Amino acid sequence: MNDRLLQKNVTELLDHDDQEASVENKTGGKFNARLPYEYVDLLTRVAILEGCSKTDVFKRALHAYSRGFRKVLYPRTP
Repeated sequence: MNDRLLQKNVTELLDHDDQEASVENKTGGKFNARLPYEYVDLLTRVAILEGCSKTDVFKRALHAYSRGFRKVLYPRTP
């Protein structure tokens, strides 16, 4: 990622952070994604192995992926 694109992305993240801070009623939402067969198969297999839903697998994976970005993703959190 070049510096110009990185700066643009950081600006967008800060804008999102400002907007999110003003939201009073924070509720979840539905997420749909078109995935190649291999990803759907992988998601299904992990869900079966873990004994949970595909949604839970996705949440766990996203949580694990974002762990390394925590301070960057939430720049205004002390």
